[in-house]
Amino acid sequence: MGRLLNSGRHGVLCAALLACWAGTLAAQPVDQGTKPPVMTPALQTAMTEYRRRLAEYTRIHDPYVAEATTYWNEIAQKRKARVNRRRDGQDIVLGDYVLTQPPIYSGPPSPVDPSAPTVAPQPKSYVPVIADFLQSAAGYFKFVPQQPQSEIEFKRAYAKVAAAAGLTRDQVVRIYGFEVGGNGTYDVQAGLEYPRPGA
Repeated sequence: MGRLLNSGRHGVLCAALLACWAGTLAAQPVDQGTKPPVMTPALQTAMTEYRRRLAEYTRIHDPYVAEATTYWNEIAQKRKARVNRRRDGQDIVLGDYVLTQPPIYSGPPSPVDPSAPTVAPQPKSYVPVIADFLQSAAGYFKFVPQQPQSEIEFKRAYAKVAAAAGLTRDQVVRIYGFEVGGNGTYDVQAGLEYPRPGA
């Protein structure tokens, strides 16, 4: 009898806990982002067109993916074979390379699902520029660098510092060529070598 009473108490306790848990879940707000869109006639028409375009895209894109996968697998196999041949001291011949270009997809683009929730674009974070670095150097370290006023002045100063460090003329040319990559002028900031909107 005591066991029955104890199991009854546990059953009542479990039922009460489940009821509280269900009540807590019910009280939580529903995420509006997961709510399905209302199927208006315009959306139904758009969805029909989307499904048609998706079928067309899939019909053309899937064979391209299969062809591209085969191509890149062959590239990987040939590369692995070359590594093995080099390791074994064998000559590398023309047949050890894939001599064709990869397939190019020329079909329609992937359609956009009109029922998908729109995501607001994230604002781009600010990238500091040379003026910001100079301002920070002056503000935090009380340091104002002596800036060259021309390309030739910068190159002469560069060569002077490099020679003082013990580099040969050939080394200086190679290091300078590596650092600048031939893009931009002496005062260009890395990542902003090319003129483009927002640069």
